[in-house]
Amino acid sequence: MFKTLIFISITSLLALTVSARTVFDDPVTGNWDATCRVVGYTIPGKMSFKLAGDKVTGTVETEHTGAGTIVGGTWMDGKLSFTAKFDKHEDIVFTGWLKDGKLEGEFKTEGNTGQWSAAMHKAS
Repeated sequence: MFKTLIFISITSLLALTVSARTVFDDPVTGNWDATCRVVGYTIPGKMSFKLAGDKVTGTVETEHTGAGTIVGGTWMDGKLSFTAKFDKHEDIVFTGWLKDGKLEGEFKTEGNTGQWSAAMHKAS
């Protein structure tokens, strides 16, 4: 009985450690509600990220750009960098970081530099 209790305790502790480690090691995977601000405009959008090691893949979509795919994405030392490729809009280069549970940074497109931020999407 005592050995069983020790085994259950160790197994539970390992499961909690793995779960906590996953959350802390991967703060970007998921769906995000984004806001982009450039030359006086505020454009809402959606971003979806998947982290595998230090590589980031996913999608970006706004009414202005349409749907796009993330290429060359990385997450290193708390910094997110990626290029969003679109069918009907030029590429947009994003850089950002995680601050207080939100992503924020800058992007470059159409000869302009803008600011962006994103919060994890909350299911309704």
